[in-house]
Formats: sequence, structure tokens, C-alpha cells
Amino acid sequence: MLGTLRFFLSLCVVFAHLAALPAHFHTGVYAVFGFYVLSGFLVTGILNGAYRGRPGAFLANRALKIFPAYYLVAMLTIPVITLLPAGAYHPAWAATPSNHDVLANLLIFPLAWAKEADLRLIPPAWSVGVELVSYALIFLFVGRRWWLAAAMLAASSGYHAHAIMTGMPWGVRYFPIAAAALPFSIGAAIFFSKSLIARGRGWLIGIGGTTWIANLGGMDTSTAAGLTITFGPGFYINLFSLATLIAGLATLPRLAFDDYLGDLSYPLFLLHWLVGFLTTLLFGLAPHGAIAFAVSLPVALAAAVALNQLLQATIDPLQIKIRRRRETSLTRQFPHLPQPAPTLQPRDRIAP
Repeated sequence: MLGTLRFFLSLCVVFAHLAALPAHFHTGVYAVFGFYVLSGFLVTGILNGAYRGRPGAFLANRALKIFPAYYLVAMLTIPVITLLPAGAYHPAWAATPSNHDVLANLLIFPLAWAKEADLRLIPPAWSVGVELVSYALIFLFVGRRWWLAAAMLAASSGYHAHAIMTGMPWGVRYFPIAAAALPFSIGAAIFFSKSLIARGRGWLIGIGGTTWIANLGGMDTSTAAGLTITFGPGFYINLFSLATLIAGLATLPRLAFDDYLGDLSYPLFLLHWLVGFLTTLLFGLAPHGAIAFAVSLPVALAAAVALNQLLQATIDPLQIKIRRRRETSLTRQFPHLPQPAPTLQPRDRIAP
């Protein structure tokens, strides 16, 4: 059921961005850290499974999952923000592009260090940049041995503790790569603990899911006090309850509809700002709000389905060919991990 969770997290991001309700800003922030935990878990899994001892195949797999869809949406965005008043809709579209901006949007990973005023063709692509850098850390160190994952978990926990004790703004514990190392290392640690996790699956799902939903719905970012709680204790309750839920769901058998919903999460994430802008412009709606979200969401979902179909027809055959060069027993050990399904070709696409 990890695919369904990924899809729900992507909806949380879309809701936070397009509705932009002051009391619910945290839903997108919370969801991004959930994506990071999932990424750490899944990428560690495939590194130690189908791509064990095959660094070239692993890197090709990651590139095919991230870059083609990103480039397609970026190319669709260029004429829109050039010809239409998109800068008023999102500040990332208002910037005059520099040579650095061009290179950063081309390579993606430099966007991990982007500032709010820097040009980003896909506004939330900074988190994709964080993902790419974190993939490299998993490939080189974190995903190789359990003790390396534990070491990164300890170091990143120290980073967060230092940021809290010194009174740094909450963004220091969210945006930087060092901050993202905590959820990524948690995900890797979940993978290395899989033999223990299966014994308490029901408890993990029940406790993690209940706590996560209650915390997500109970936070309010419309007041100063609410912000303090939401990005203080609530921020970490979200992280660890989601990690607990993911640990439990990871041992469940895969289902075709779950794979399909998971596949939609990355296209939806990439497309929602572009679709939101065009939809509100076409219907003459306020740029943000509950109505803008309600009208834009069906269009964004339809666009995500179309993009997913295109990727299945063009990119998936390459991914499946790379993966099948050496089958492993990973599916029998941990059946949810990305492997070709009988009727679908699921892609373990993880992006905030």
C-alpha cells in the first residue's frame, strides 16, 4: 500500500500549494518529509536488490525515473511563463533567467540550493534536487550497510537537535540536504530492519496511521502559536508516525491499483503548479483558495494520467529491460519493492 500512501502525500502537496489555506500550510511540508522516508526506503531496497553490484544500471534506473518526466513538464512550462503573466502566480516564474538558472534547471540537483527568487520552471523541483543528492549519498554510503544508515541517522539527528537548541528557523530543519538526511536515513534504516518489522506489522500500521492522521488534522498554522507547535513537536510527530506507518505497510503484498496510484504521484507533483495556473486563468478564478484547488485538481489528475500513460509507453520498457538483466530474490523477501507487475509496469517514482 505504499503506492496509495505516495498518492495521498502528493495530494497533500497539491492541496497546500493550490488551496494555500493559512491554517493548512503544513500539509505540504509534512508530505515532503514522508516522500523522503519512502525514497530512502525504496532506493536502499533496489540498491541491495535488483541493482546490487550493478552501479551503472542503478544510476540509469534513477535517471529514467526522474529526468524524462521532468524535462517534458519543464518544456511545456517554458512557453506558458514566457507568454502569460505567470510571475504573479508564483515568484519562481517571475525571475529573469541567468546562466546559472539555466544550468540548474537542466541538471536539477543544483536546485537543492535554490533561493525563493531563483527561476525554477517547476517550482517545487528544489525537493527533486534534494532527492538526487540524497540518492547519491545512499548509493555511496547510506544504503550500503546498516551501520552506515545508523551513522547517518545519528548525525542527522544531531543536526536537527542543534537547530532546535540554537533557535534556528524551522526552514533550517526542512529545506537543506542536511535536514533531509534524517528522513532518508530513517527510510534506509527501515529497509535494514525488515526482518524485525514483519513481526509487528499490524501494530505499526495502526499506531503509525492513527497518530499521523490525528497530527496532520490537528495542526493549525494560522497563528504564531500554531506555527510554533506545527513546526516544532508536530513536525517530528509527523515524521516518526509516517515512518512507523511506512514500516508497517512495507511488508504488505503489492496490489495493481496501489502500483498505479503510486505511479501517478510524480506526474501529479510535477504538473500541479502549471495546471493550477492555467485552470485559474482560464476560468477567471482567484489564484489560490479552496475553489481554485477543487477546480484544478481534476484537471491535474487527468494530466497526470496522460503523462503516466506516455511514460509507460516510452520509458517503462527501458526500465524493465535494465531491471530484468538480473532477477533477484528480493521480491520473495520483501514483495512490495519495485518489480514488474503482471498487468502494469510500476515505477517506484518518489518525489516531493
